[in-house]
Amino acid sequence: MDDIEKRFNFGVVEPKNVYRSRQPDGEFLEYLKNRRVIKTILCLKIEEDKAFVLEREFCKNNGIAFVQLPIKSWRRWPEPEEIKDFFKILDDPANYPVLFHCQRGKDRTSAIAAIYRLKYQKWTMEKALAEMNKWGANWYWRLFIAAEAHKIIEGFEERNVVLLYLKRFLNIIFGIEGLFYAIKYEKNLKILLVIEAILVGITIWRGISANGLALLFLGIGIVNALEMINSAVERLTDVVQPKFDYKIKIIKDLLAGGMIFVGLMGFIAWLMVIIF
Repeated sequence: MDDIEKRFNFGVVEPKNVYRSRQPDGEFLEYLKNRRVIKTILCLKIEEDKAFVLEREFCKNNGIAFVQLPIKSWRRWPEPEEIKDFFKILDDPANYPVLFHCQRGKDRTSAIAAIYRLKYQKWTMEKALAEMNKWGANWYWRLFIAAEAHKIIEGFEERNVVLLYLKRFLNIIFGIEGLFYAIKYEKNLKILLVIEAILVGITIWRGISANGLALLFLGIGIVNALEMINSAVERLTDVVQPKFDYKIKIIKDLLAGGMIFVGLMGFIAWLMVIIF
């Protein structure tokens, strides 16, 4: 194996047809085009970072089909519908040779490789799991393959109540991730949090009752939740219509107006509690 293949965690799943790797860069993409004659790249990443954009542009300019089948990292197991899209591409011989990858080429990539081994190459579960372990896939993805792979391949719906609720619980992590994302990247929310911290400090300093403080926290929760919804809708409208559109402007203005109204009413209510 060439050094460049080692650097990019490259592996052959099926000779001349199916390959795996980590996130490629420009050098490795050029290598794949010339040495492996890749026809379709399946990107399992959800993050559209600089490497993702470079890869997409390279494929566009070099006649390689680029398909994003985003699978969240270890935070949740993929839904069956996500894997079915993977099957649709692999069921069509016109798409070969295929390369699939995630960020590091070990967890999501190993899970998809294991599903390919089980479905198309009829490997045993033990052999597929052993290969995942060899590639360094963590316990979470090995558990996913052991518990879910055959159900996905055979089209079964989950009937185990414990597993159903476990998966629902794991999906709660999405919401927690969204909360941390908003706190980290949303400037308006950061400003609101600073103002709210000041208001809470003044409220405690004035010796307001526990009921008054509870109402303040409830108001803060409502305002911040609405601000996050506002940010989410704004991002959605930017995806739907990236260019200026008067109707989109009205939607954004209405959202901003709603936030101002809620914030103003909340501030007046706070003043009433402090004064009276």
